Amino acid sequence: VNAYFINPTTHTISISRSEDVKGIDIKKEERAEAVFKLPSHQLQAGDPQYEIAKLMYQDLTNQNHP
Repeated sequence: VNAYFINPTTHTISISRSEDVKGIDIKKEERAEAVFKLPSHQLQAGDPQYEIAKLMYQDLTNQNHP
């Protein structure tokens, strides 16, 4: 599971990856919540994950940016 954090004001996109918690004991029912507490990694334009998040944002908001 990847969680994308999009800031439309600063036009930044960050990602938290579920694999960042591999090896850490988290109860299954708490896993989704734990993803949002992970360290987020800011993505740069040109990164495939950045482009995916941008397209999802545009699709969800009908906007042409962040």
